[in-house]
Amino acid sequence: MGIDISSTTKLSPSEIEILKTCADIVNSVANIYHIFAHFFIDNKNISNLLLSIATEKENHAKELKFAVTILGSGMKSVRIDLPGAQLMLTKIRFLSDKIQSKQPVLIDGLKTMIKLESKLFEYNMSSLVEFEDEQVCMLFEEISEGRNNHLQMLQHSIDSL
Repeated sequence: MGIDISSTTKLSPSEIEILKTCADIVNSVANIYHIFAHFFIDNKNISNLLLSIATEKENHAKELKFAVTILGSGMKSVRIDLPGAQLMLTKIRFLSDKIQSKQPVLIDGLKTMIKLESKLFEYNMSSLVEFEDEQVCMLFEEISEGRNNHLQMLQHSIDSL
């Protein structure tokens, strides 16, 4: 049940570049989670939650990089454009710089992450790519399986403060 990358539809070079940019976006968000986990190290539950989410983000970035490695085999199209992805990456990097220069209080940090998570939904593989090959679709669903709902976990953390 392997994927035959030689005979399936592949994405265009510009669509591959979009996936690379999206991987950078997700890695940048993982970095923000790491920053917050370090800032809030005194609250072990929150810090561990943020580190867990950061790890999931890093795994999602690997998923996107895997899609690049197989040149989008079995994928029909990418649903966002490169300028939009590049703009999102610029905004996230700016946010990261801002956070590092001025540490927010815990509740504001969690609210920031909730806002960011809400905007990132379109960068998940299931939202980002239209699949043509059922096996490829199932592969990425398996990779994504078990991913927790970050918004709910962050909101629960706010509610428990």
